[in-house]
Amino acid sequence: MIDLLRRISQCNRVVYLTVAMGVALIATGWWAHAASPHGSWGPLSFALICAGAGTGVSWLVRSSIKVPVEDTVQAVIRIAKGDLETKIESPGRDELSWLRAELNGMRKKLRALVVEVRQSVQSVAAASEQIARGNGDLSTRTESQAAALQETASTMEELADT
Repeated sequence: MIDLLRRISQCNRVVYLTVAMGVALIATGWWAHAASPHGSWGPLSFALICAGAGTGVSWLVRSSIKVPVEDTVQAVIRIAKGDLETKIESPGRDELSWLRAELNGMRKKLRALVVEVRQSVQSVAAASEQIARGNGDLSTRTESQAAALQETASTMEELADT
């Protein structure tokens, strides 16, 4: 039984509990109807109305919780996959809206951090390119100086030989 309960979502547990209570209420109403000397339908009718209303209210509560939670989970999955552009709407003032607003704030900060890291990477790449160009220029000048020094050395040898 415990394993079965673990597989049922919290929202569905509320609905199932309400339905079970409704069934118990109907059974009690039926028993009251059967036990009354005049066979009054009042208790059974009241039980049926209460059970139907309870089930309807539990479905409304389930829908008001389940859909926003599923939307929030989908948004978190998109963020985890790298989509930092998707805004997480938080239209209400309840705890779930508060959570969604905080998740949206986290998404914005994460996006700003990614933009900052990209800018830093671009700056490092530009600096590396400049250093590489500077090294190439230095290499060319060093080769030129070495050639000039070799020419000077050879001229000095010729002068020394004469």
